[in-house]
This record gives sequence, structure tokens and C-alpha cells, in this order.
Amino acid sequence: MLNHLTKVSLLSVVMVVILAFSGTAMAKFTAEEAAKLDADAKSSVDKLLADSDDAVKQAFADAKGILSCPTISKGGFVVGVESGKCVLSTPTTENTYYGTKTLKAGFLAGMAQYSMIMLMNTEEALSKF
Repeated sequence: MLNHLTKVSLLSVVMVVILAFSGTAMAKFTAEEAAKLDADAKSSVDKLLADSDDAVKQAFADAKGILSCPTISKGGFVVGVESGKCVLSTPTTENTYYGTKTLKAGFLAGMAQYSMIMLMNTEEALSKF
């Protein structure tokens, strides 16, 4: 049986590996991939706004930046992987593209897909992203 120190050491190694394989990074895309991601992101935002009230529409109009991840896929059994592609749109600069990947471990099983849209309401929030 493993002693307490060995268990803590193993847990630390697992956490370091998970953190090493997790995160968001600016990604390089071909012009074709970027155009498709732009279209998918616009479609996701348009779909959300079509079912939204005026306050939500005004929040989008006032946003300093919109991060849209049209499709994030995740799946696994005990060990899981999550990944997606995102685009950050601002009124004053060209779009910036991001890829996100996460490795997870724990009590999990299954597969899912979802979209994520995040608004940055201030220049400070945008600059910190």
C-alpha cells in the first residue's frame, strides 16, 4: 500500500501533467480556416441574438470585444479531452484566433459539444485577455 507521501507525490505529478496540457493559446490558421471560423462565429452570435431581448442586443453593441467559440468538443472516460477554436472580434483591430485544449481526469464519461460566447465590456478586460 502506498504511503501518504507517495500518494501526494503522484497526485502532484498528475496535476502538473494536466496543467501542462491545458490552456488557451493564440493559434495559426490558414486563410480558409480563418474564414470558416469567422463565418461559424458570426452564425453563433446571430443565432443567439435572434432569440435575445433588447438588453442583450445592446450589450453586444456596446462590447469592446467578442470572443466566440462556435464549437467546443469534449469527451472521455476517466481521462477526457476538450478542444475548440475561437475568434476574438473587436471593432478596431483584426480578428485574433485562439485554440483551446484541455486534458481532464476524474469521474467523467461521455461526449458533448457546445458553443461559448464571451463579451468584454471594457478596454481593460480586453487588454487583459
